[in-house]
Parts: sequence; C-alpha cells; structure tokens
Amino acid sequence: MIEITTHHVEGAPGVRLFAVDEPDHEKGGGAHHVYALVWGEASDEHLDDLLPKMLDTPPDHPLASPIWGYEGAAAAGEPVVGILLRFQKGPIKEFGANGLDAESLLAMVLHRLSCFQAGPFACEPNERAKTAIGQGLYESLRRTRDRVARQVEGLNVK
Repeated sequence: MIEITTHHVEGAPGVRLFAVDEPDHEKGGGAHHVYALVWGEASDEHLDDLLPKMLDTPPDHPLASPIWGYEGAAAAGEPVVGILLRFQKGPIKEFGANGLDAESLLAMVLHRLSCFQAGPFACEPNERAKTAIGQGLYESLRRTRDRVARQVEGLNVK
C-alpha cells in the first residue's frame, strides 16, 4: 500500500489517497487496480489495518465499497471515512467488466468542472483544468478507437 500525495496543497485540508493493491504486471498492464480515498481523522495505524482487509472483502458492486472508520460504524450511522475504487482488472473480453475505467473517471471530473464553470464560482484555473482533463479524455478515447479499429480492444494485446 502506498500513499499518493500529488494532489495535496500545503495548508489546505484534503483527502488522503492510497494505492491499496500491488501493481498487476500479468493482466493489468503494470497498474494498480484498487485505490482508497480517505477523509476524516483516521490514524495511520487504523488505515494500515483496515485498507488491506478491504482487498479480501468482495464488494457488492465492482466500482466501490464503503470503508467505515470503526467496526460497526455503518450500523451505528457514523460517517463514512472513505471509499474504495476498483478499476477494471484484465481485458473486458477475457474477464468481463469488473471495475471502473480511467475514461469514466475523467468524464466525471470533466462534468464536475463544467458544472462549476456554469455556476457562481467560475474561474480561469478551473477552465484550464477542464481543458487539460478534456484533452486527457480525448487522447485516451483516441487510443481506444485505434484499438477498436485494429480489433484488439478488450484483449491483452499491445
């Protein structure tokens, strides 16, 4: 498990982000497939205990499974500490759809920024972020279209 901090801004409260599993070089292209976003006052010791256990708990839904701060917190109605995101593992044609894809996540962030830009807090930094994320989504979809044209999409083929 590694903590990712590239999204942190010193002095600003934020969400902690972890790659929970090991990269999969056999069927996952060398990428991690399970990430945890954690907010609130979860201690490092608690996270070291909790997050690996989440890998052994099959989620009801392949995209996300809640992480509770303490055992029984869900039943007690306590707030969620974080969320587990599971990305697609292996080619869809071989393993079926089993998780989130990067394009959907980019589209979600792009939509959110577009909503901010349509609201009272529109600003130039959000517009630049929107443009950059839109370009990333465009390039990723361009890669997929190329793979479809070459009839290798959904297969573990370069």
